[in-house]
Amino acid sequence: MAETVLKNILVAVYKENAQIVHIVTRKIVQRASRDHLLVEKGIHSQLTAEMTQEAYKHIVLSVG
Repeated sequence: MAETVLKNILVAVYKENAQIVHIVTRKIVQRASRDHLLVEKGIHSQLTAEMTQEAYKHIVLSVG
């Protein structure tokens, strides 16, 4: 829906041509890339927290 509205605005301003398709497509690719990186960062943070917690438990059990 948002893509269609954006495309309609761009067509109204610039007339329909191949550049509009590239502008809209580039925006979608940027958004998808950003979302992918955010998910990857969240997964990495979770794994790091779990690994740190396991290492801490191992150290405490070894010392205690």
